[in-house]
Amino acid sequence: MALPAFGQSAAAQEVVAHIDAVTGQAFVNRDADRLAAEAGLKVHRLDEVMTYGDGRLRLNFRDGTVITVGPNSRVLVQHYLDTLGGADSRAPLLTLVVGILRAAVPKIGSLGWSVQTRAAVASSRSTEWIMEARGETTSLVVIAGRVDVMNGAGEALRLTGGEGVDITLDALMPATASRWAAARVIAFAERTSLR
Repeated sequence: MALPAFGQSAAAQEVVAHIDAVTGQAFVNRDADRLAAEAGLKVHRLDEVMTYGDGRLRLNFRDGTVITVGPNSRVLVQHYLDTLGGADSRAPLLTLVVGILRAAVPKIGSLGWSVQTRAAVASSRSTEWIMEARGETTSLVVIAGRVDVMNGAGEALRLTGGEGVDITLDALMPATASRWAAARVIAFAERTSLR
C-alpha cells in the first residue's frame, strides 16, 4: 500500500510550469500548503491555481504553452507530459473549475492541450483560445487556429478562429459554432490579459 502513495507523491512534485507574471491576489494550493503566487514560482502537477477579483497570472509550461488565468478563477493541473514516447502519451490536461483562462499552444514541441470544465472538454494543438466556466455553462472562443470541443454526452464541434460556443451541462451541443460579436471577444480578451 505504501508504494502507490509514494508514486503519486513523487508525480505530484513534478515541476511542469512556472509563473512568469502575476497581478493582484493569486495563490497556488499544493497539498495542504497555500503559496502566494509570484513570478518565478514553480508549479507542480496536481497544483491548484486560484485568483481573486483583482488577480491574474500567466503560467509558462515546459512545452512552450502559455496559460493566462483571469480573475476569480480556479485551475487544477491534472496531467502533464511534454514529450512523446512514454507509456502515457495523453495531451496535457487542466481542469477549469470556475473562472476564465486563455491558452496559447505552440505549433512545434507540444502534444496539444485539453481543458475540461463541468460541461465540456476543449482540445487543441497550435492555437489560441479563451474558455470560461460559470456554473453549468462553458463558453469558448477561438482567437486563432482550431479547437475541438466535446460535451458530456460525447457530442463534438470544431471551432476555428473567431468562432465561439456556449455549452450547458446536460443540454444538446449547439449544431454549429457562431461568430461572436467583437465586444464579447474583446471582453474575454481583456479579462485574460495582464496589464
